[in-house]
Amino acid sequence: MSAAPGGTGRDGQVRLSLSPQETGTLLGACAWVLGALEILKDRGHSQDEEELHKLHDELAPAVNRLAALVGGARAAAAEDTATQAEIEESFAHVRGAFERWVRLTAADTMAVALEQRLEELEESTRADNGGPKRSARPDDAAKSDA
Repeated sequence: MSAAPGGTGRDGQVRLSLSPQETGTLLGACAWVLGALEILKDRGHSQDEEELHKLHDELAPAVNRLAALVGGARAAAAEDTATQAEIEESFAHVRGAFERWVRLTAADTMAVALEQRLEELEESTRADNGGPKRSARPDDAAKSDA
């Protein structure tokens, strides 16, 4: 990526000159961020954390504008099939990485949620049976016994 000669226009805007690969990568990065923001918003709703929804609302419009600008430049090069293919290839590479990231984080999130639920159930069972409250994790129990 390189700045256009002069770097800024008279209107104070920064000008960029992107290769097809950089264009596809930037579009993919925008899509990644937008996807992550949607996940944050959904998580905020499910966990009653308004801050996560607020982050989405603050950041998504700017990222959408950036994606639209880059997408417009991409559309301007629509007649050049080689350029379009290079943009698509770079975008697909980033999209594939994002999809892998979603699967990894989903698995991690599920594991944490299950662990927390098991701890809650064990705590509830102990309380119902009149036993002492302890952590479900052996390392935490060892720390409290020390």
